[in-house]
Amino acid sequence: MLDAMQKPGPVCSGIADIDHSTPDVELTWRLVKRIDRMETCCAEFGRQLDFLLPGRLTEILMDRLTRLKVNFTLAHMSMFAAANRPEQAGFKKLLYLLQHGDGRCWVKLPVVYRWLVKLAP
Repeated sequence: MLDAMQKPGPVCSGIADIDHSTPDVELTWRLVKRIDRMETCCAEFGRQLDFLLPGRLTEILMDRLTRLKVNFTLAHMSMFAAANRPEQAGFKKLLYLLQHGDGRCWVKLPVVYRWLVKLAP
C-alpha cells in the first residue's frame, strides 16, 4: 500500500485495517513495523498519522507513539473503556503524553457522549 501511495505523491492518503483476531503480541510487532514505514512516508510528504486503536493497544504502543517525529492523532480518545474510569493505566499514560509530550499528539473527542452514557447512574 505504501508503495502505491508514493506514486501520486503528497495528494494521496491511505487507511490500513488489521484483523481484530490477531493476538496482541503479533499485532504490536506488525503495527510497530508499519508505524515505522508510515512515519518515514508521512515525514517525506508533510503528512500526519491517524490512529484508531483500542485502548489496550494504545497503552502497549505508547512508548513508540511518544517517539514519533511527525504529528499524529488518536481517534475517539484512543477508545479507552469508560467502565475502567480515568484511573486506568493507559489513559493516565495518554494524559501524561498530552501534558508533557512534544506537542505532536492530538486527540479526537467525537464520542465523549459514550463516556457520559456509560458512567451515568
